[in-house]
Parts: sequence; structure tokens; C-alpha cells
Amino acid sequence: MKLEAIAGNIAHAIKDRSTDGPYVLAVEFTDKATKGKSATGCVIVRMPDHQHYTITSNDFRYMDAGKDTLAEEL
Repeated sequence: MKLEAIAGNIAHAIKDRSTDGPYVLAVEFTDKATKGKSATGCVIVRMPDHQHYTITSNDFRYMDAGKDTLAEEL
């Protein structure tokens, strides 16, 4: 999947969000060379309400994000 498609999917999820409660979207990448195992890197989108969001791009796997991040409801 190309970066433009990934960004488009994330933007679509943000735009179509219908609740006003906190929302977290995690995007984990897979490695084609290892037949779908987690690749290094993930994107985490945090939306405290429907008008605000932050997007962080990380150079580690989502499962290595730390206890606080993993405890957030997706």
C-alpha cells in the first residue's frame, strides 16, 4: 500500500468519526519480506474530540510503544 493510500485511510477515519468521545487509531505496518510480521514503525492518531487530533509517527512497532500507549482503548 502506498503512503498516499495510508494517509487517505487515516484522514477518512478522522473525517467519518461520529462520536464526540476520545478516540485512538493505531496504524501498524507489516513487512512483505517477512510475510506480514510487524514492521518497524507505526502511526498513532489521538482525537480527544471530533475537532482536534494529533498524529505521531514512530520508528518502533506499535507493540513496543509502551504500557501507557498500549493501555489506551482503540
